[in-house]
Amino acid sequence: MRLVWGVCEQIAKQELHLQHIFVSSKGREGALNVRPALVYTKLTGEVALGDKVLINTTGFDLDLGTGGFDIVIAKAPKSEDSPYETMYETEHEGKIMKLRYTPLQKEVCSIESQESEFHELLKSQTSIEGMPVVCCSLHSQVFAVAQAIKTQSKDCKIAYIMTDEASLLADLSENLKYARAHDLIDTCITCGQAYGGDYETVNLHSALLVAHHALKADICIVGVGPGITGTDTTFGHGGIAQGEAINAVNAVRGTAIACLRMSSEDERERHQGISHHSLSALSRIALAPCAIAIPADLALSKDDESYFNKRIDAQLREGGILTIHRRFNVESYPVEDFGLKLTSMGRSKETDPVFFKACYAAGALALDFHRRQISER
Repeated sequence: MRLVWGVCEQIAKQELHLQHIFVSSKGREGALNVRPALVYTKLTGEVALGDKVLINTTGFDLDLGTGGFDIVIAKAPKSEDSPYETMYETEHEGKIMKLRYTPLQKEVCSIESQESEFHELLKSQTSIEGMPVVCCSLHSQVFAVAQAIKTQSKDCKIAYIMTDEASLLADLSENLKYARAHDLIDTCITCGQAYGGDYETVNLHSALLVAHHALKADICIVGVGPGITGTDTTFGHGGIAQGEAINAVNAVRGTAIACLRMSSEDERERHQGISHHSLSALSRIALAPCAIAIPADLALSKDDESYFNKRIDAQLREGGILTIHRRFNVESYPVEDFGLKLTSMGRSKETDPVFFKACYAAGALALDFHRRQISER
């Protein structure tokens, strides 16, 4: 960890709970530099030009894929004559702590807690009654799944449940802000230590019950926030969260659908075809069944049709995945982007169509399950 004092030189962008600023500070070699930084204003208060701020430079210094900025931890007092000054304070929201036992722990009104208006409703609920839940392994998948659902049914109410295996703060996601503003995602629940959604919950199981009973969602999409971790080991990656989500959905009697991480363009062998992230989650972590959505038109051209489809079939068989889970071949349809131009690992639907087809298939399957439920009532 590296903590550095600096000065706010510019406020580049001001959002509801987030500031994008530039801070001048001394680098490791002692030279003065000016770098971008984020201010989560619900945790530290707003920063003004000229404020002295304490920044965490670790992610930027390590040149991480989603760490191209510093993060403001605190502001210095305006004057040395008032060392006991309260720098920032809000009304107490509740009694459940998130980011707990860290320097920025924050109290929230968790929707299950006694002070919540939904407490009595949720006390006795244990089932989401078959509600379809798409379980993702990457943040970008969440919005591609939503695009497929909303293309066919704009009235379908989608709840995104953000888990805590990647970014803990929902405000970091630009895609989520856009999706919320344009009704692509109807509501966001942050569970576990994740923080900043429309609603807070203690864990994923409870979040699923909240989405169904309190928020009346038609379909849930579960996924991590931005910044997934990977180590090229069987279990040392954030994609494991997909398997845990499938278990949670089954525990509360939902219908789990796996959104496969797939690619024909990723240069890393372990992510070719079905990524090892999805394979490990489905073969070793998910102990309860799910529906696996496979796009029916996987091939990029007739030349590679046989090879690519055979590779995916072999991957599903070799892991014993189809002994637990059920495969569904899903026909494709044109999907609207709703103005949200998604990329994953820098690749778009034009440069890595297989990745996005897998997301669209999961969304289409979830909508099909939802419609069947309605027709059976």
